[in-house]
Amino acid sequence: EVVMKLSVAKKIGSSSLLMAALILAAGLAGLNGVKSLSSSLNYISNEAWNAADGAMEGTIFLQGELLASKEVLSGSVTFAVGVSQIEMAITKADIALKRMTESGLIENKMLSELNQLIRQFRDARAEVVGSYKGMSEAERGFASNINVEYQKLKKNLDVTAKKLLNFIGEVEEIADSNVESVKATIESTESLAYTAVIVVIIIGLLVGIANYYWSMKLIVRPIQYVASNLRNIDENGGDLTKEIEIKGDDEITELSRGFNFFMSTTRKVINQVKDTSAQVNNEGEVLNEIIEETNRGAINQKAQTEQVASAVAELVATISSVSDHADEASEVSGSAVKSMEDGKLQVQETVKNVQQLSSDMDQ
Repeated sequence: EVVMKLSVAKKIGSSSLLMAALILAAGLAGLNGVKSLSSSLNYISNEAWNAADGAMEGTIFLQGELLASKEVLSGSVTFAVGVSQIEMAITKADIALKRMTESGLIENKMLSELNQLIRQFRDARAEVVGSYKGMSEAERGFASNINVEYQKLKKNLDVTAKKLLNFIGEVEEIADSNVESVKATIESTESLAYTAVIVVIIIGLLVGIANYYWSMKLIVRPIQYVASNLRNIDENGGDLTKEIEIKGDDEITELSRGFNFFMSTTRKVINQVKDTSAQVNNEGEVLNEIIEETNRGAINQKAQTEQVASAVAELVATISSVSDHADEASEVSGSAVKSMEDGKLQVQETVKNVQQLSSDMDQ
């Protein structure tokens, strides 16, 4: 069995980091989608818009330039007014076409061809208008019918204008197709973003479920296992021989080791108490025997004391009797002493008399 050397803190930290990584992934997926959409929208609102709108407005103002020229040639407006309208249309067309050119979406080759067609159209328009300007008012009334050169220039203008408008129509279609392709890209990006978010959510749910079971297995169940062992010990009347099986290498394992060490120490203390109690019990029995022996000795001592007391009483009586006899003996002794003193005096006097007699005999 492989033991995972992960602390509870590391397990919880790993779980938190995993969830944070999923949240980050979801956020990045969303940000990427938003960025792509923003980029596409910027593209539409800037480059693609400038290309499509510039081509459209350029077409409109070129047509306005052509229309103003025809109004001048038809005499619908005065020459000065017509020329002013033409110049205004040229200015607006140039501005619009410049926006289209600066968008960078139209190929340089196509732009070169377009500029060439515009120059041809304007040269043709200038020639026709110049030719029309050089005519007298009387000639202008029938010039369109009899002036072959004028008719040629006008026809060239129509051909050039048609070619220009057709070509700029193609350019406008290309610009519009760029917008349409960007729209398709936006839809694709939107779909991809939705898909990415849904996938991340599904993965997050799966990882969350896996993280739940992982936490249950590595954190909750070991705690429940320790709690179950403690309940079993309590239900078995505090069986101190029970120990918790060591599994893993984390704080819960350290708790189990600490509990087992506590139980082992408690068993040792209880065994020491049992040994001490047995020793005290044995010494108590010995002390009890000593007390019983002492009690027996005390009883014997009491009996002997009573015997001694009886003997002492008899001795006292005997002493009293002896005392009486001693008094009598004392009286007799006193009489004897007096008799002895009297006898001593008589002996001394006899000795004295003998000595006197002996002295007298010597003389």
